[in-house]
Amino acid sequence: ITGAGRKIKYAFLSAAAILAAAQLGTQSASAATTFTWGNNSGGSLSWEASGTGSWSNGPWVDSTSAPNSATFGTATPATVTLSGTHNVQAINFNTTGWILNNGGTITTQSSGSATVALRTLTITTAASTSSTINSVIADGGGSYALILTTSGTGTVVLAGVNTYTGATTVGSSNNGNVLNLRNNSALGTTSGVTVASGATLQLQGGITIGNLPLTISGTGNILNGALESVSGNNTYGGLLTLGAGATISSDTASNSLTLSNIGTILGPTFGLTLTGAGNGSIASI
Repeated sequence: ITGAGRKIKYAFLSAAAILAAAQLGTQSASAATTFTWGNNSGGSLSWEASGTGSWSNGPWVDSTSAPNSATFGTATPATVTLSGTHNVQAINFNTTGWILNNGGTITTQSSGSATVALRTLTITTAASTSSTINSVIADGGGSYALILTTSGTGTVVLAGVNTYTGATTVGSSNNGNVLNLRNNSALGTTSGVTVASGATLQLQGGITIGNLPLTISGTGNILNGALESVSGNNTYGGLLTLGAGATISSDTASNSLTLSNIGTILGPTFGLTLTGAGNGSIASI
């Protein structure tokens, strides 16, 4: 009986050990990895599905259930052309002048249990830098609506025909982040845009943004406005809400900024300041 008891105990402990090892393996497999773009003088300047490109810490791996992150900044800035669809949780631009070219699609989570964290694409730019994404930013399909957040104290330019539908957040409180739009569809069909105090949403090049709700607060990056028309005749068609006192700027003489939504601006207890050398019109206040 004692011997049999020992055999049962031994079998039980072995099963527990096997279960623990299996759980550890699952955690390691799902843990996100940050891949860093390395040497532009060798390797491919094409970001493909896997096994190619100039990643310094191994070939890029797409994980549909636990997206990885990409960092650009240790190599000389270059144009990197995307090919295929990439599941990405964060893109970090540490130096200025990077361009992610069209030809591929950037998305986040597209399988597994949908969570806000895994569906959020965070684009971070370092101070005094500006980089451009021409590639398409899209939902992961089904219930995987991509949420876009920009962070850091630099500028990211969205110039692609984006199709994502989740919420968009520009910056965090007083961090000076700038999101520059250069395509009518740069914001996809986002459920709403929120510009944090100290951050700026820029329109540039004569674009028209559709009926996408917009909430702004503060005076923006270096007092240029929470919403800023940089150049060209630009239109924003979404209903405007003031999250706090806010500034809107139309910068360039002979150019204009039009707020075309006929709905009454929300947040009536807050002040709205209009500034800049350019022209502007508001369909309804």
